[in-house]
Amino acid sequence: MDYPHSDESQSPLIPSPDVVKPSGIDSPDEWAGKRRRRSRQFGRGRSRDGEGNGFGNRPMGNARGGRGQRRGMRISRDKVRRLMFTACGLLLLCLATLVGFMVGKKSSAASAFPNHSFSLEVTQPTSASEALLDDAFRALRDGHPKKALLTFQKIQETQPSLNGIDYLIGHAAQNAGETLIAEEAFQHSLAKNEMAEEARLALAVNHLFQSGTGASQGSQLSDPLTDAEGEFRRFSALHPMDSNVYLQWAEVLRSRGSYRSAAETLHKGVLRSDLSSSQSLLSAKEALTRLQNNPSKKVPSLSGITSMSGELALTSALESLQMQQQSEALLFLERAREFYTPTVFAELMKDNAFAPYRTDSKMRSVLSKDWLDQSSGNH
Repeated sequence: MDYPHSDESQSPLIPSPDVVKPSGIDSPDEWAGKRRRRSRQFGRGRSRDGEGNGFGNRPMGNARGGRGQRRGMRISRDKVRRLMFTACGLLLLCLATLVGFMVGKKSSAASAFPNHSFSLEVTQPTSASEALLDDAFRALRDGHPKKALLTFQKIQETQPSLNGIDYLIGHAAQNAGETLIAEEAFQHSLAKNEMAEEARLALAVNHLFQSGTGASQGSQLSDPLTDAEGEFRRFSALHPMDSNVYLQWAEVLRSRGSYRSAAETLHKGVLRSDLSSSQSLLSAKEALTRLQNNPSKKVPSLSGITSMSGELALTSALESLQMQQQSEALLFLERAREFYTPTVFAELMKDNAFAPYRTDSKMRSVLSKDWLDQSSGNH
């Protein structure tokens, strides 16, 4: 397209011939404004340091910024990981310290009782050994310690791993006056750590007996009585509910003429005695239980009541109740309570063998607390 020429210089608002006029813009002023806006847009696209691509963006600057941001994010993640690893390490250290403390505490508890084995396996007696044990204890109760000694030794021959058999041999030998056999047996019991506390006490008493009979060998470095009393105190501290130790202790004191101290020691034994360990109570309950298992088929006679033992009178009372003879049962109970201490008799009246008859009008008065208190007053 041809344009007219002029001598005057071309106005900057008039586009040069090599610039294509955009369609839709007829006025030169509109074209000039469009160019100014585009120039400003290009100017804004330049970077602060003068760099730019002329199209309003900054590829190099944005690339550097993106890499910096990604590097910062990586550094933050590394810090988080390090913090997590540190926290896990501290947690593991605390757990290890706690486990070490618990193990050390358990070890110290075990070392505080060196004479006790917490992992000791208990050997159960065989049926033959069980029968021989009953025979041996029966012989001890009936006053035949030498027979009991032989029976215990027989058990040791057939079942040497039975726990406590050495102590039982020493106990029977000590009661039979066989101090040397008792000494050896108690030493074996200590070496095997079976009934060690009982063996220590028995050894001290055995040494005391040997010193009294002149059977001890060698010079005595300490007073046997002092050693024995020390073992009695130690054993009673370890077994605060064992009343038998006070009986042994008192007998030792009585043998040396210390009657006042012996009486005070026996009183401690009475206070610590366990009712369930009473032989008379156990024997009476055994008789009542056997009668429950095999009830009587006849009414017991009152003719021999004055010669009856306490246990026989007690079982006769139960037999009378089983046969609906309440009056006769009352008479037998009156006889039975003459042979028992008030505490033991009251415990026998609580036995479940008499439970079915407590609702009876006559027996309610017999088994009442007032009647039992009256029984206690008579003693």
